[in-house]
Amino acid sequence: MDRIPVRNPFPGAASWLLPETGSTMDEARKLAEAWFPEGTVIAADRQTAGRGRFRDRAWVTEPGRDLACTVILPSFSCKLGGLPLRAGLALHRAVEAIAARERVAPPLELSIKWPNDLLIRDRKVAGILCESSGGRCYLGLGVNCGRPSGTDFRTEVSGLAEELGTPVDRFLVLELFLAHLAEALAEEGWEDEVSRRLWLLGRPARFRTGLSEPGAPGVRILEGRIRGVGDSGELILETREGVRYLASGELFRV
Repeated sequence: MDRIPVRNPFPGAASWLLPETGSTMDEARKLAEAWFPEGTVIAADRQTAGRGRFRDRAWVTEPGRDLACTVILPSFSCKLGGLPLRAGLALHRAVEAIAARERVAPPLELSIKWPNDLLIRDRKVAGILCESSGGRCYLGLGVNCGRPSGTDFRTEVSGLAEELGTPVDRFLVLELFLAHLAEALAEEGWEDEVSRRLWLLGRPARFRTGLSEPGAPGVRILEGRIRGVGDSGELILETREGVRYLASGELFRV
């Protein structure tokens, strides 16, 4: 395990790199059990069993090029609402900073797809997964920094280098993300900042409730306009029947 030479804003924490692992989320749990400090990051050159929010979808990264990591979050984070969206806001700001540094011509068309994806021009460039166990919270992050070689997701995918038109260093993404994450975890009014960056904000959308496949018992399809997110991270959808506050499900373009 090698130390990654990036600034980590969490007191006493560092960022570490493994050549290969099944899942950085599982590795982070091991480090937490070994009393590594909150804010510790574990990344991998190659991740063979990365996972997403849905069990039937894997996250594939290009070895040595893309960013696959997990952060052991501060314990207070477990009580925060909208944790994946706060992380999405941090990553959005990090990519904005890289685009400004590289003088990428606007518009970037960068957006947060509720509840845990980052899109550029409607194509997925990153995914976020939050899990908790034993009183600890863990934030998994997968970012396509180059050109994606293959993923098992239904959203069209892309990579930062492809969208920004310039090579992107995965560890620069990590350093900027951590800096903005520390801010987002303590930020008042974060839901307004997320709402402004939300994919399909103010536009017609289709929402499938729950985490099951179409046709499963209890699954409903709702249509309406996206109005933002609430302070617990719920999606606000205005339908013909009224405003709905939705805590779990999947969002689609109409």
